Amino acid sequence: MLGLGHSQPPVPSELQPARELLNQSEQINLADAIEATLRSNPQLLAAVETIRARRSLLASEQRRWSPTASFFTYSDATPLLGQYFETDIISYPQNSDESSTYEFNNYSLGSLGLQITWSFLEPSRQPAINRSNSLLEAEQFTFDVIARSIVLDTQISYYELQENQRLIQIYEKIYERNLRQLDIIEEQFRGGLLHIGDVSQQKTLLLSQLTELDGFYRSQLQIASDLARIMGRPPGSSVIPAELSSNVFANWELSLPQTIDEGLALREEIRLSLAEAEADDWEARRLLNLYLPVLSLTANGYTTYSEGIIDGPIGSSNSSDRGNSIDTDLAIGLGFNWNFFDGGVQTARAAANRSLAKAQRQKAQQERDLVGNQIRRSYSAYLTAKLALPQSQEALDTAKRAVNVASARYAAGVGDITTVVQATELLGDAAEQNKSLRLIYRNAIAELYRYSAQWPKPFQPQIRTLMKSRTTDP
Repeated sequence: MLGLGHSQPPVPSELQPARELLNQSEQINLADAIEATLRSNPQLLAAVETIRARRSLLASEQRRWSPTASFFTYSDATPLLGQYFETDIISYPQNSDESSTYEFNNYSLGSLGLQITWSFLEPSRQPAINRSNSLLEAEQFTFDVIARSIVLDTQISYYELQENQRLIQIYEKIYERNLRQLDIIEEQFRGGLLHIGDVSQQKTLLLSQLTELDGFYRSQLQIASDLARIMGRPPGSSVIPAELSSNVFANWELSLPQTIDEGLALREEIRLSLAEAEADDWEARRLLNLYLPVLSLTANGYTTYSEGIIDGPIGSSNSSDRGNSIDTDLAIGLGFNWNFFDGGVQTARAAANRSLAKAQRQKAQQERDLVGNQIRRSYSAYLTAKLALPQSQEALDTAKRAVNVASARYAAGVGDITTVVQATELLGDAAEQNKSLRLIYRNAIAELYRYSAQWPKPFQPQIRTLMKSRTTDP
């Protein structure tokens, strides 16, 4: 297995900077690339945090079954701790039977109450819990969708890098051969054996191949950067395969109907829409249940305390005017609350959520249709590429032999440069067609795993372990 930065043929000087930049990339095998993606992809990490948030929201709804307790002060006029001042001056006319009063109060006071409430019958509580549970399931399905998609993106980018590198090596060998051929042609031209047209034709071929190679390197640099982004590598990074592509590819073991059945049964996109529909149904139920009475057990207790001068004469108070008081109250009973009418506000909101649930179920049906379409499309690509690959490889081998024969005949003086150029162009076309078919085949296999909601077979144990660790609370 060769890294893409090793054992490479000479590259035209014009493309040397591109190759050097590519060779600075991190090299990695596919299994490690998938593991890095599942560990570090920002989109997946965000989904993990969303799942944790949903778990916390579900816990908050479940804790509504617990009693509540709160402290309070007796009234606004009776603080937790404070000082009370009051002066009473009441003067009556001299002929009145009432006696005038000149008193004041100056005492410390405090109050503290405790209320404990347990709503044992709250009809909106369980629907709220069920809704939060459905939303948690939906987020877990979202996580699975993201994970499967980025694993597929990793595979596709990795395969394209491998196949592009294979094509680059073929073109570089062609370019190297044609460059040596140009030296021979120019030598023959200087000896008067060829005319300028032969030289120009060969130079044109070389320039065309140089342009093709430039495009291949540009594509490689872009895809290497995309793969690093998918894997969650630091900004500006690039990643390339650590091994060249093999000529032995896996087969898809299921038939088309079996694959579609797997996709319809397992695809998280379908289950996601159904979970969201269920959440909307529970929200509608919760809103309607707000019209039902709530029963609770309640205990209220409080105490107030005061100490100081109480109703002492102004200007002549003494220790006999000092006093204190303690008041304690306790009430235990059944609480009742019934908001039975609000003009139909909650009814309208419930109807809206019922409609949203129906919309989500229609979306689930759209996802089912999409599953069948995706699987059939990828399965067709797999079959056609599987049939065409042997012929494509044979065409590539034949094109290589044709170039060798044309070059040998030209060197022996029984052929012309046009035949060599045409054979070389056909070799390039055959190499690109072969690369395209290899990529279609490999991508189709990866897509069939994705669209049938299965992990790629060589990496299944590794991925399942990672997925479990990603969605389990620490």
